[in-house]
Amino acid sequence: DCGEQDALSDDVLRGLERERERIGAELHDGLGQVLVGLGMLGASFERTLAARAPQLHGAFAPLRQAVRDAQDVCRTIAHGYAAVPLRDGLAAALAALGSAVTEAGLPCTVDADPQLDGRLAPAAALDVYRIAQEACANAMRHARARRLDLTLRAEDRGRTLRLTIADDGAGVFPPGAPHGFGLRTLRYRAARLQGELTIDAQPARGTLVALRAPL
Repeated sequence: DCGEQDALSDDVLRGLERERERIGAELHDGLGQVLVGLGMLGASFERTLAARAPQLHGAFAPLRQAVRDAQDVCRTIAHGYAAVPLRDGLAAALAALGSAVTEAGLPCTVDADPQLDGRLAPAAALDVYRIAQEACANAMRHARARRLDLTLRAEDRGRTLRLTIADDGAGVFPPGAPHGFGLRTLRYRAARLQGELTIDAQPARGTLVALRAPL
């Protein structure tokens, strides 16, 4: 019945969160440390080479840059899979998300009302955060955008939560997304909040992902 399906879906989401945290930790503590070691090894080789053949000084510069780029990518991915930092509230977590998106190369502004923190249960705050995170990830991967704006505020005299993620990109949602696992998860999270998720993608005008849910 519907109750059993909802319980199963909740179990799946909890399993996904645990798997996210595991992958994030392995990326940070595993691959991340390997890349650090590779950078140190490259620096050692560069010093040795420069001492023996000064004319080759700087030959390792492309390798250094490649390692730094790989470390940046690893940190960005690990951040997305790590446990959500909700200890300081949803507004702070969204601000950290915006900073990570900006550091990854897509300027992102965040306007999140901290007064909403006390009005959301931890599970609801996590659902809102994950919706924002997935929308930001889609914008970074597919939109070819130059900027991203994320807002979270209360409307209807404080009775409704509204989350929006808007970009100025191509306005193309990933092909097949209406049937994709990521979008199904977004819609399920919105349903858990008793809310409505809308996606408005206009060619050359960008994409707007919006969530409205009762407070």
